[in-house]
Amino acid sequence: MRSTNRLKVFRNRPRARGFLNNRRLEIETLENRCLFAVSPVLLNSWLLAGQGQNAQAISGYNVAAGPSATWPTNVPPGANYSGGNTTPALGDIQKVSYSDNYVYVNTPDFASYVMGPWFNPNGQVFMNFPANQNQIVRIREGVYPSAVHPQTTGGAVGIGVNGVAIYNNGDAFSYDTSAGVDATAMNGGDRIWNRQGEFAEKPTFDHANAHQPGNGQYHYHVNPTALRAQLNDNIDYVGTTNYFPYDPQVYLTHGQGADGKYVERTTNLHHSPIIGWMYDGHPIYGPYGYSNPTDANSTIRRINSGFQVRNIADRTTIPGWAAQISFGANVTPDSTYVLTAAQYGPPINAANPLGKYGEDNAFVPGGDLDQFNGRFTVTPEFPQGVYAYFITIDSVGAPAFPYILGRQYYGPVNSGRVTVTTGDGTVNGLFDVSVNTAPVISGVNAATVQTGNTFPFSGANLVSIYDIDAATNESITFAVTAGTLSVNLSGALASGCTITAGANGSSSFTLRGGISQLSAALPTLIYTAPNTGTTATLTIQANDGSAANNLSNTITTTITLTTPIIPTIANRAVFYNNASGFGTSGANNAPTVNPINAIDPTKVALLPGQTTTTTNNYTNYSRGLNGLVVDIDKPTNLAAIGAASFQFATWSNFVDTNPNFVTINPAVIVSTFAAGGASGTDRVKLVFNDTEIQNAWLRVTVLADSFTGLPANDVFYFGHARFDATPSSAFPVQVTVNIFDTNVVRAGQGTNAGSVSNRADVDKNGVANIFDVNAVRAGQGVTSLRPFTAPSLLSFGLLSSSSTASQETNKLAVNLADDYFATIGTEQSTRRNRRTRLA
Repeated sequence: MRSTNRLKVFRNRPRARGFLNNRRLEIETLENRCLFAVSPVLLNSWLLAGQGQNAQAISGYNVAAGPSATWPTNVPPGANYSGGNTTPALGDIQKVSYSDNYVYVNTPDFASYVMGPWFNPNGQVFMNFPANQNQIVRIREGVYPSAVHPQTTGGAVGIGVNGVAIYNNGDAFSYDTSAGVDATAMNGGDRIWNRQGEFAEKPTFDHANAHQPGNGQYHYHVNPTALRAQLNDNIDYVGTTNYFPYDPQVYLTHGQGADGKYVERTTNLHHSPIIGWMYDGHPIYGPYGYSNPTDANSTIRRINSGFQVRNIADRTTIPGWAAQISFGANVTPDSTYVLTAAQYGPPINAANPLGKYGEDNAFVPGGDLDQFNGRFTVTPEFPQGVYAYFITIDSVGAPAFPYILGRQYYGPVNSGRVTVTTGDGTVNGLFDVSVNTAPVISGVNAATVQTGNTFPFSGANLVSIYDIDAATNESITFAVTAGTLSVNLSGALASGCTITAGANGSSSFTLRGGISQLSAALPTLIYTAPNTGTTATLTIQANDGSAANNLSNTITTTITLTTPIIPTIANRAVFYNNASGFGTSGANNAPTVNPINAIDPTKVALLPGQTTTTTNNYTNYSRGLNGLVVDIDKPTNLAAIGAASFQFATWSNFVDTNPNFVTINPAVIVSTFAAGGASGTDRVKLVFNDTEIQNAWLRVTVLADSFTGLPANDVFYFGHARFDATPSSAFPVQVTVNIFDTNVVRAGQGTNAGSVSNRADVDKNGVANIFDVNAVRAGQGVTSLRPFTAPSLLSFGLLSSSSTASQETNKLAVNLADDYFATIGTEQSTRRNRRTRLA
């Protein structure tokens, strides 16, 4: 009876792999990195996503008919072909069992993606079709280090995690120098110049880069694109009308080059998964790994081949690595070996270009991989390190020599096809597709959502389902006690699902479809919380849909509803940047310093609708208005707040009594301090260039964007009157620096020393002295500021923004405000001029 192990499908990885729960397998270390007992990794690595569904292929004789579980179809009279499948057979791995030393895999050698079609270079149908191999492959973990590197032979040299065979890079033909043709070994091929399958057989590959010989063994020579896409190995299928075949229920009706292709990702790369196992027991990974093979924290990048095409004019020599194999020559892999005339290869021309033969490639030491196309490296599955092969592709994703494996294994062959599983101790069953089990469903136990907001069940919160013996259609029922649920079925795979009960966007519905379709739909599941309440309970039940034995599993998620947090402005203040008398907090352009000591506590922002009545709304600093702090209580994303979250405008033309603000774009430096503001709020610090803003009113608009999270734009004003020392009790209608200011500063010499608020200390060096007197005296006669009433926030947009409004919308609102203020000033000036003419 098969163990009911828990299996999980991760997001963007539409597959599942079986593994043992609560079972520890003993690993015996007999020598350095030499393992001779079954590793749990061997048990984890097999692809099970297609279990319980018949393999399908597209026949080149009848492409328009689409996939079929039997093939070929519509064969014209007189056509000769080999292989085929007259009885439907399951795809992928059918059974996995294990003993002390081995893992046994039962496989038909059929993929779960739709295979085919296959054609010859002339466009005619390829003569061979896949046939059910019904084979058992025995795998034993590899030996490292190894001084034995046996040659590969024809046929399978390894197995993919989907049960499909892996061949070496040759096509069994080599050059016959005496006859001047390529031939098999039994027909005279010299086995010196070995022809590459990628060169000679590529036209016969299907979209997955696989084909089959006359015995029908479907296999890969090079980069297995469709398998890698199933495993989410940094590659995507891009098509116009057809779907990538994760599942036979979703059909790919044409192969690569028709209307779809596989595209390598260039960003957000992750380490490749295990693609298969070589018959020397070492794992095969996809093309991506750690840039430093001993550091799991190093950058993920494409692992480069250790070979490059030789720069030669004729084929009179072979590289040292090939001479070691062909002649047992005692040379280094990167050397060159001179041939006799009877061993020369064909001339280099259009019919025999460089790259046609494996020996056209030189091994270059110092690269990522050795001459066997592998390296010792740490991997996610082997954190202590393992010898591993890597699939090699070039910078545009094309297969690169030696592709998967060349003419030699790294280690001794200890695995391969067998007929029985006896002779190695007790054999334990891991799983068997013929035994029905309940689907496994997993997800989060608890979630917290603000009332009225949404919660996506994606990423770490993903709900996933897997059933090793999946029926054609399985179902998931969702029910929540408060709020609503929705799922997006517009995607190519997810569109294969249907809602059979309830309704999308309601409190409950049942979703039915194949495992692949359900797995594609589940990452789009979204919960919308009600506007009131404190808790809700989500129940999800997965049902396997089997008519013979209908089994199910259920999970429950407790949802805590919270009141939304609305960010607010807690404080607006001026500080004196580059004020030498107040320590590092007054240092120029010091983004890491919170300017606590340089903040003037007597200066208060002028808010919309308020009138300037004291000197507390403006400063007289000799360096201008060059520093502000804005404290925000619970901003949405403090670290992301920058200059784009603010708008600035100034008014410095005081001939008119009405404000005419003009938008400016100062070179502002913005830095943030978590919990660094008033009463533990978060602080945003803004630094302007010295004297860039002086003798003017500055209007600051803090935008209600997705970073501040404010429900509406916040507007405030600070003014600057350079050298003005007017006492609050003598606040004028218009600020002009004159002899009275000089006298105030002169009288204030030596008083209130060290106070940042000392108006007599205009250069803020910590003391009022003769230098301040002379500076103010030199500035006499300048009209520097006009007190005014700040305009109220009108209906033209400054109050209409929400916390999710775009910054462009907020900028438009501020610009409209500038236009509004300018229009008012112009109209009032025109009315005054008209009254003067009438008088």
